[in-house]
Amino acid sequence: MNYGIFIIITIIQAILTLTHWFLYKSLVFFYNPTSTAILWSLRAGIGILSITFLVATIIIHNSDETGWQYFYEAAAGWLGILHWLVLASVVAWIIYIISLYFGINLTGKIYYSILLGLGLIMSIYGFYNAFNIRVTKLNIALPNLPPVWQGTTIAFASDLHLGAIYGESFASLVVKTINAAKPAIILIGGDVYDSAKVNLEKIISPFREFSAPQGIYFITGNHEEFGDNNPYLKALKTTNVTVLDNKMVNLNGLQIAG
Repeated sequence: MNYGIFIIITIIQAILTLTHWFLYKSLVFFYNPTSTAILWSLRAGIGILSITFLVATIIIHNSDETGWQYFYEAAAGWLGILHWLVLASVVAWIIYIISLYFGINLTGKIYYSILLGLGLIMSIYGFYNAFNIRVTKLNIALPNLPPVWQGTTIAFASDLHLGAIYGESFASLVVKTINAAKPAIILIGGDVYDSAKVNLEKIISPFREFSAPQGIYFITGNHEEFGDNNPYLKALKTTNVTVLDNKMVNLNGLQIAG
C-alpha cells in the first residue's frame, strides 16, 4: 500500500512539475525577459507553486488546523488558475506555429497577454461557478413503475467533497436547495467527503435537516474508500441517511440498490 501511494504521489508531482515547466517556458518565450533577477524570481515562484498542491494535500489529510486549510484553499485555487493559463499557453503556441507557417508577423507578447487575461477571467468564473448550486430537472420513464410513484420527485446529489474548501455552510446550502424541491427520496451518490481531516460529524450536521418521506440513501464514493471508511459511515449514520452497502431496499415496488 505504501509503495503504491509513493508511486501515485510521484506520478502526480511529475505531471504538476511538467505542467509548471511548460508555463514557465511559455512565459519566457513570449515575454522574453532579459533581467536575471526576473528570470530567477520566475523560476523560484513557479518552482514553489509546482509543489504547493501536493504538499497542501498531504498536510490537510493529517491536520485540521485552520491555517493549513487556508493554505490548501490557496493551493487548490492556484491549480484551477493553472489549468486556464496552460490552456492559454497551448493556444498561444498554436497561433505562433500557424503564423510562422503562413509568414504572418504577429507580436506574441500581445496575443499571449490577451489569452492569459481570458484565462484569468475564466478562472474567476470557475470560482464563482464552484459555489453556485444548480438544479437540473430530468423526466425519467421507468418500465413497470408502480402507479404510486408516477410523477414523484427523486433528488440526486453527488460529489459534494466536504472538507477544507466546502464546509458546513455549503452542506447547509445543499440541504436547503434539495428540500426546496420537496423530493420523496434523496439519493447521495458518494464522495460526500474530500478525505481531508475535519470534524466528520459537524461538517455534515446539516444533513439532519434533510426532508424526504421515503428516506435518504447513500453509497460510498472513492474518497470514502481510499482508506478505512468506518469513520465516514459512522458520521453519516448520526444523520437520517441510510447507507446502502451491498444492500437493496424495496419502497412500494421501487427497488433502490447500492
